Amino acid sequence: MARFLRYGQEAVGHIAAARSLGEIHSIVSRFPAQAPSSGAVLYSGLIGPSSSTLRAEPLAVEFARQSNVSIINNTPRAAFLSRPDVVDQIKSTVTTLKVNEGHTTEEAHSIAVDFLYGNSKQPSHSPTSVEGCLWGTASKEFAESLHGPVHVMGTSASPDRVLGRVEIPAALNNQRIDMLGGQSIPGLREIFQREGVAPILPLVQKPCIEAVQKGLFEGPGGQGLVLPKSFYASFGLNSDQFSIVIPPIAGLRPINPFQPPGVTQSSPATPEPGKTTPDPSKSTPEPGKTTSTSDMSKQVAGLLAAYQSGDIQAAQKTMQRLADSDSSHHMQAQASTTVTQATSQASVSKPQPTTTQPSTQQQADPSTSQGTGTPRR
Repeated sequence: MARFLRYGQEAVGHIAAARSLGEIHSIVSRFPAQAPSSGAVLYSGLIGPSSSTLRAEPLAVEFARQSNVSIINNTPRAAFLSRPDVVDQIKSTVTTLKVNEGHTTEEAHSIAVDFLYGNSKQPSHSPTSVEGCLWGTASKEFAESLHGPVHVMGTSASPDRVLGRVEIPAALNNQRIDMLGGQSIPGLREIFQREGVAPILPLVQKPCIEAVQKGLFEGPGGQGLVLPKSFYASFGLNSDQFSIVIPPIAGLRPINPFQPPGVTQSSPATPEPGKTTPDPSKSTPEPGKTTSTSDMSKQVAGLLAAYQSGDIQAAQKTMQRLADSDSSHHMQAQASTTVTQATSQASVSKPQPTTTQPSTQQQADPSTSQGTGTPRR
């Protein structure tokens, strides 16, 4: 990696002097994008519903760090393309080239952004398409180099971005990959040949959806992510190999993009032997009926137990029924307070897990439709 870092500044100068998009592409391609080891994680989009602000990328980065698998972010190509000075120089050179060809400044800038991150409306052979852009070709090279099991971090990935248009097709053609998103490659190939990538995305994202619903933790002040053992277990990994155990530690905030608004999820708790977690949805009042203080306390306790055991569906059902009750606002407030208090009761004798900062990536250009975050994903 060191020799590529030394060459990086020289490469920026070469890009400044380039006379075509093809020449820029050749300069960038000198930085390899192959995976260095067995196993990998791919990622795309947001985690949770469209209103979520949690991106898949920081989860994938932390997952790769803890499980020691490859991720494109750690390749020399990604490191080069993520440098702000490189991005600025590519945009500047391409904009100048296109203005000289007769495009307006606005059109030329848009072409430069598409050359970096891809435009799903462009044909696949175009250097500004998702497949032919700089990040698209890097992703193809990365996916073609993978071997062993490949995990997918995402819950609502678009079939028109890099994962769907580039990485999954490349992975399915890679004979050295034995599993993709927990699914067998032969089975996915059959689906892909019949119906394309759209029906494959929900299948390969299933482990991530299950993992996220079990809970994540955000570091103090919203800095960094901590993934509990249960997260890795959802991907079929032996959770015993991970040293991170998440008790209710002060400073760590549990997050779940799928949970109902106003309720903070607690860390999972294991029921006592011989006991089962009560389903709070079975004890909620009929719509329109007032809930007594005694019933309220029982239901809040049941709601808390459901969240602690990871039974998100039962808790969501209860919250919906509470919304139909005239005492729902009070109960929801009490539920939120109870769960939060349970989480904030720190165990000072237990070591605090190490948190990591999500990697800093180039922010989306205003001319793209990808919103905030990394446009390429």
